[in-house]
Amino acid sequence: MQHEKILDFIRQGKQSGAKLLFGGERIGDKGYFIENTAFADVGDDATIMREEIFGPVASIAKFTTEEEVVFKANDSHHGLSAAIFTNDVNRAHRVTKGLESGQVTVNAWAMLSPNVPFGGVKQSGFGRDMGEDALEGWTTVKAVKYNILPRL
Repeated sequence: MQHEKILDFIRQGKQSGAKLLFGGERIGDKGYFIENTAFADVGDDATIMREEIFGPVASIAKFTTEEEVVFKANDSHHGLSAAIFTNDVNRAHRVTKGLESGQVTVNAWAMLSPNVPFGGVKQSGFGRDMGEDALEGWTTVKAVKYNILPRL
């Protein structure tokens, strides 16, 4: 069950030595709600840094250069979505270009629009949902050739 998987990721984050900034607990005893959770100083090899959690958990790590952060982000088997927060639009363009991710948002998170394709790369999937690109998965190209010239 996804609820237990998320709580297990949070336990692993606590055990990894990452600093719990807030959250990390189940909300109430009914339903499947979990507090928004953030960890800082997360190591590059920590499970919460390398896996797709699909829950309200943020893993934050420090970096010095753009090249370093792009390397860290791409050093994963996953590539569903990435977010960049910056006041420098040129930096956003440079970093976005280097990221191996199916979707990148700048100064926002998970901005979905029905006319914009969404999907991952690597082990985060293939193909696209939404937008015209989504139609590709439901169609098949067929080549039909005619010889309309009489045979000699």
